[in-house]
Amino acid sequence: MKIIRTYETEGGKELQLFVCPTTAHLKFQFGSGGELPEQLGGHFTSERVADVTARSYLLTAQQKKQSKKINEKLELTKED
Repeated sequence: MKIIRTYETEGGKELQLFVCPTTAHLKFQFGSGGELPEQLGGHFTSERVADVTARSYLLTAQQKKQSKKINEKLELTKED
C-alpha cells in the first residue's frame, strides 16, 4: 500500500491518503486504525479532490472544537 499524503487531526491522529491496491483509487484511513467519518469514506479518483475533502474535514473539526470551547466559556459566565 502506497501512502500518498498524511494529515494530522486536531486530536493528534494521523489521517493517511493511500492508493487502494485492488482498484488504484485513493482512500483514507487512520494510521492507528478506527472508523472514518462519513465525509472521508469512499474512493477518490483525484488526489486534488481527496486533498480538498481532507482539508475541509480538518477545518470543520477544528471549528467545531473552537465553538465547543466558546460555548463552555459562555455557560460558565451564565452561572456567575
